[in-house]
Amino acid sequence: MELELRNVELRAGDKLKVEGTVLEDADRFQIDLGCNSEDLSLHFNPRFHDDTDGRVIVCNSKCDGCWGSEQREAHNPFHRGEHVKVTVKVMEAGFEVELPGGQEIHFPDRRGLDTLTYVRVREPCGQKGNLEVEDCEPVTIPSSLSELHLNLHGAPQNASAQRQHSAAVL
Repeated sequence: MELELRNVELRAGDKLKVEGTVLEDADRFQIDLGCNSEDLSLHFNPRFHDDTDGRVIVCNSKCDGCWGSEQREAHNPFHRGEHVKVTVKVMEAGFEVELPGGQEIHFPDRRGLDTLTYVRVREPCGQKGNLEVEDCEPVTIPSSLSELHLNLHGAPQNASAQRQHSAAVL
């Protein structure tokens, strides 16, 4: 599953809210903000079975296809099978990610972009299903928004090609 939004204009003071259900067999999921898939200011990646740290949240940035140094948070409040809400606040000097249970993660803006034009919520290729989200068409968001909500709801496991698009941008 992958949901990509292009031509979004997120600036300091804006928020991105993502809501969904983590599947029972999830290995990980990710939320990316930047200007494209090769230039990311924030790569937010909760993992449920990391080879190094087990359950961990990894944050990173990517510049011209090259990853930076990982910031690893040992406390991962996400659980398989649970409904989750994540809010990413774009700040002048970086990002504040609000997690379940009131935990916050701060990640610096290593790219120095004034405007973020790309948002992606996905499961990595080759991994088991993660957030329960159906395939969706790319969506263009008006640039006048200061808060963007993505409510992601998936189809039943036995859904066929008749699945309906269910990502709603409010």
